[in-house]
Amino acid sequence: MKLDELTRRRDLLCLATAAASGAVALLSAALAFCALRPRPVVVVPGAAAPRIASPGDVPDAAAVSFCLIHIYEFDSFTPGTIETATRSLKGRIAPRAWAEAGEGLDRRARVIQEGRISSQVVVDPQGRVERAPQGTIAVTLEGTRRVFIADKLSREERVRYRLELEPCAPTSGNPHGLAVLAQSVEEVADAARR
Repeated sequence: MKLDELTRRRDLLCLATAAASGAVALLSAALAFCALRPRPVVVVPGAAAPRIASPGDVPDAAAVSFCLIHIYEFDSFTPGTIETATRSLKGRIAPRAWAEAGEGLDRRARVIQEGRISSQVVVDPQGRVERAPQGTIAVTLEGTRRVFIADKLSREERVRYRLELEPCAPTSGNPHGLAVLAQSVEEVADAARR
């Protein structure tokens, strides 16, 4: 090869290197722009504006709907789903009841997994709603619960759920603006059902 041809190839190689460097710089700038631009915002109903729900703002149907979701997540589980259900339930506990209820839910999850316990509940959506003067809302619902141990039906019972709710700031994880302050589950006697 002649010296002129080597020089020309060197010039073309330098030009190709400069073009590649320019393309890399342009792509880096585009990537940085995409990474740093503001993300779209999803507005959750009830959390669109910062405000605290008050008992007058929470319709009875919304309180019953919240309780139905909570009860189904609380009492419809398998050993494989109890950890996810426990995390979700903890998101609906009122702050002043969280420490005790959170520990209770963790113990319950361990017992369910070790005992291979499953549960299925069917709740009547017609509930009774009571409003207390201190701002809490009590919802009472009845349903049928079936408990299985190692995939065998252990017991079937009629139960009554009573949840005491307090208004709270709505969040994306809990858009109802309600939190569970207390909860009780009791078996309904046959005579009381009739």
